[in-house]
Amino acid sequence: MAHIRTPAFFRLTEAFGGTGCPLCSVLAEVRAQYLRLYLYEYATAPAVQIAFAEGGGFCGEHSRELRRFHGHSANLATLYERALGTALEDRALWQPDRPRRRREARAAPQCACCEVLRRETDALLGALESALAHADSASRFRAGPGLCLPHYRLALEHVPAGSARMLLQAVQRAGMAALQRDLDRFLARTGERAAGEALGDEGNAWKRAVDIFVGLEGVLPADMR
Repeated sequence: MAHIRTPAFFRLTEAFGGTGCPLCSVLAEVRAQYLRLYLYEYATAPAVQIAFAEGGGFCGEHSRELRRFHGHSANLATLYERALGTALEDRALWQPDRPRRRREARAAPQCACCEVLRRETDALLGALESALAHADSASRFRAGPGLCLPHYRLALEHVPAGSARMLLQAVQRAGMAALQRDLDRFLARTGERAAGEALGDEGNAWKRAVDIFVGLEGVLPADMR
């Protein structure tokens, strides 16, 4: 195939060779930038406020992250004031005679941040095969630990059989095996800390193990978690 270098290609390859999943790294930056712009700029637009209210707000994970931003609590209050108004006008919430035979499925919030992350994830996965086939970026990928398992499983659906897939699988297996060795060393040496021996790179192996199974916090759209 032709190795097309899209903007997603460059964002992805710049993250190769880091200490964690490169897709998570890119998506974490996209998430932070989007939430900051949404709260600081977009939230003042009436159309955005209406969409926020009618969509049920953000998903739980991204809603909680909005609370971490400081200095624009008024914008957040405006969004939720309108969302509460919409909820108060929702007749389905106030019917006294709802049937008890079964509970209707509650619609999940139409999280705008999840939608942004979904589009970026698709773009990154679409660029992955080309990135793995390019000599320079492939070399940087080999130096990293591979992907988190959620993104690795998605990557397997996008990278067909061939050298790029073989590289993906080889790096992934090596990274997971190295992490397992670090966990073994961590477990073997934690008892030695009382003797004053400091832990090395294995000291944060347990944190990296969590990240590899679930990805970084807030980077997976709700339907990919």
